[in-house]
Amino acid sequence: NRDGLLARARALYADREAAKHIWGLGFHWYGDPRYESWPDKAGQLCYDNVARVHELRPDKHLVMTEACQEGGPHLREWTLGERYAENIIRDLNNHTEAWIDWNLLLDSSGGPNHAGNYCSAPILVDPQRDLIIFQSSFYYIGQFSRFILPGAKRVLCACSRDALECT
Repeated sequence: NRDGLLARARALYADREAAKHIWGLGFHWYGDPRYESWPDKAGQLCYDNVARVHELRPDKHLVMTEACQEGGPHLREWTLGERYAENIIRDLNNHTEAWIDWNLLLDSSGGPNHAGNYCSAPILVDPQRDLIIFQSSFYYIGQFSRFILPGAKRVLCACSRDALECT
């Protein structure tokens, strides 16, 4: 998770022999107190940790390797897509090179899941009703996927509003 990313990076990169064999670091998006019940509500979002890890070793890569909205399928909630967009933009703005969703497709209950930790996904399938549900996160991810092509370069940008993200 982003909250422990900097500490892990410092420990790994401090070992010069080990650091020679590290291509980069992966991290998860979990721990946002706005969306999850387990983090401290006074906690931080830790996007700055991603930037700090890049500053620590700009020659290494950063990949956000797992995103998944927990707590069931969140049917047709647009805030789900907005969470994805905010995370993708802020991670890209902090030198993340790739962004991966954990479950692209789940059933309409948010499973299957061996631990009973039902989640949402960009695509939900209801086999009993022969229905495919494209969630807001599907469209948000699609927007980034269509317009950020392999080899794309990020340019500096800034926003004039607190509630507006840009990349």
